Amino acid sequence: MPLLTTQSARSYGFSLSSSFAPISAYYQIATILSPSGSGYTFSNIPQTYDHLELRIFGKDGRNPLYSSCNVQINGDTAGNYNMVAPQVDSRVGAPYGGESFSAGFGAFVYWPGASSSTYWGSGSIKIFEYTNTNKNKTMIFNGGYVGYGDGTSEQGMVTSGMGNWRSTAAVTSLVLTTNGGSSFAAGTRLSLYGIKGA
Repeated sequence: MPLLTTQSARSYGFSLSSSFAPISAYYQIATILSPSGSGYTFSNIPQTYDHLELRIFGKDGRNPLYSSCNVQINGDTAGNYNMVAPQVDSRVGAPYGGESFSAGFGAFVYWPGASSSTYWGSGSIKIFEYTNTNKNKTMIFNGGYVGYGDGTSEQGMVTSGMGNWRSTAAVTSLVLTTNGGSSFAAGTRLSLYGIKGA
């Protein structure tokens, strides 16, 4: 099939000479495999990107409990986060909403417990304009798992939500913790990317 000429391109409502928005480019900042303990910190985050994306693949080290991987910014553990996170729980059978305006973390991804054998949780968290010191920081997160999260009756937890950190400070570190202070399961992978463009 021949390439469109400038003339035929105009007939489709655009011009080859028009400027187009740049495609987002992702750059790997750091990846940690099988973190030990109940928390991990990405520190000294470079301030050279437009946005950040955190990718999570893992599970809780406890047996058999499912939980979540929670994200805090710059070590802030106080109730300085807002969250709205509609979710689906297999035990409930219908979507329901969850919100918090004094949360101790700004985003999370559900994952199963250690007894869930081959079932793992995954998700991503985006932090927009993380270096901008004129805006509070906005996060979009989604993910969860499908499978027996507690080894018995829990067959899945999924959420997609938004969070806000009530601070204009630039994001220099991210702290990931397991819900309830348990440990990360072996095989958990945490990856941080910088985004340029878009």
